[in-house]
This record gives sequence, C-alpha cells and structure tokens, in this order.
Amino acid sequence: RRMGERLVPELSPRCILRSGRQRRFTLLAANVDPTKIGTYREIMEADIPEALRRQKLRELSRSIPLVRDRGGEPLDVIYEDDTLLAVNKPCGIRTHPIHRFQGGSLLNRVLGYLEQDTAHTVHRLDQETSGVVVFMKQSDGVSELHRQFRDREVHKRYLALSDRIPDAPNSLWKGYRCTVDAAIGRHPSEQVKRTTNPSTQPSSAMKHARTLIHTLATSHNTQHALFLATPITGRTHQIRLHLLHLGYPIRGDSLYSLNPRPHASFLHLHALHLILQHPISRQPLALCAPLPEHFVDTANVLGIELPPWSRLRRAEWDLDDG
Repeated sequence: RRMGERLVPELSPRCILRSGRQRRFTLLAANVDPTKIGTYREIMEADIPEALRRQKLRELSRSIPLVRDRGGEPLDVIYEDDTLLAVNKPCGIRTHPIHRFQGGSLLNRVLGYLEQDTAHTVHRLDQETSGVVVFMKQSDGVSELHRQFRDREVHKRYLALSDRIPDAPNSLWKGYRCTVDAAIGRHPSEQVKRTTNPSTQPSSAMKHARTLIHTLATSHNTQHALFLATPITGRTHQIRLHLLHLGYPIRGDSLYSLNPRPHASFLHLHALHLILQHPISRQPLALCAPLPEHFVDTANVLGIELPPWSRLRRAEWDLDDG
C-alpha cells in the first residue's frame, strides 16, 4: 500500500500477494529499513520467475538482523551450556517475532541475553502457554534436535487447570486416566481455531491426534480439575481441544472455552517437562519449568491442591504414579 509516493510497510516479507492473474506482486513488509526499500523494489519489478523472486525476498529478509531485547523482565533460564539454552516462557508473549524488525518475543529476549544476532528455535509454544522452550545457540545440533521432535522422541508433559462445562460427565475424579484419540483439523470459518468435529472437514483433512490425560486433583465441588497432559502427537492446540473434548476446557482459554470468564485473564496451560537427548553430548536431558504465579494462585482460589513441587519436578514421574 502506498501513501502518496511512500511505501507503507505492514506485513512480513513473506506476505507476497498476487495481483489478479497478472504476474505482478505487491510486497507488504513490516518496518522496512529505508535503505532496503530500493532493493525490495528491484526484486519486485524484476522480470524473473516467481520462485526466484520469492527466494530473493527470503534471502533479503534473512539478511536483516533480529532485534535484541535488553532490559525489561529478566529471562528465566532453566538450563544452559555452551550450545543449548532452555528457558521458562511466560504466558502472553510469542515464541518468535511477527516481523524481523519487531521485538517483544521470547526469541528477542534470548538474543539480548546471549548478546548475539542469531539463535535457533526447534519448537514453540502458543503465545498464551507458559513453560519450557529450548533454543540452540549455534547451528550445530539443530537438525538432530529437529529430528527428535519430528520422530516423537521428545517427551512433553503439560499441566492444565480446567473448568467443567454443564452436562459434562462428572467422572474425571482424582487419579482418573484416559487416552484421548480425537483427530484435529482446521476450523471451517475461523482461521486461528482448530476443531475435533469431523463433520466440518473431509476425513483426509483431519489429522490423527492422541493425548494421555491424568487427573491430578479436583475441587471440592468437582467443577474444576488439574490435569497432567502428555501429548503423543503434536497438533496445533491439541491439549486445549482434547480437554474440551472431555468437557473440561482450560481455564482462561479465549478460543475454546464455552463461557470465558473475564477474571481468568491467563490461559492456565503450562509446559512442565521436556525430556530429550542432548543433540551434542547425546546424554539424556530432563528440563522442568516452575509453575507461574498466576497458575498457583488460581489453584488456591479454586480449592485445588497442587502436588508438591518435589513430585512435579521428577523427570521419571509418569502416568502410572499415584
């Protein structure tokens, strides 16, 4: 979009829009460095194949350094060595920035902490979710860690505080265990959301999803529960949807709660454990993120007794424990 003769950048360089059926493109980039605009225009106006144009735009985008966030809330480091950094992500911030020129994400904080221009993300958490996130300081080991996530060799455990919806089965007592097998697909009308309703999508568009659920505690009135969720697959919003599938949407979930509570301003979903093989030393590495203050406070208000931290932090703890 133009304002007079000035290019008004809005979106990331990857947002390249076709102009009708003509082989012309409009680039909408966020906070484009004025010294780069001429280069962008040269690429956009060049008579080159579309694939090459996209490649050149990606290369130009990657040549722009990410923002290093300094000051503000300190980074909560769980584990660090020469090659790997694990942090406890607070809820409410993105894992990655929307645009390379913008700060405010967890990655930007990591770059400020490391005092370097690059760090490699190998997985992410939703903006509203708190807990363990791993970064690689250098490219060494990144492909190995990606492989572990891809091949489902990384074990993940989440804690969730949920509210029972009316008419939901009141059978998820303390100690209850189940496996939720409910395929997940895109929501038919809302781009951000996903759904477990197979009638909204062709069967081929629904992806297999499985989560192990263990009820750790319930409130005295059985209207609220604390769950340990172990995702076997890694679909978008998987735990949120599978607990909704059971009739227990996560407290503070603005997307999937049937009756969002205005006082529940945080999503009460926390990535507690991440257990993997260190990509360089090849030794087992168990990472555990302490619970955020709002999670503990809400549990106390609801009358839910949290397990002692000495138990929660145990890497060998599994669903067979009482």
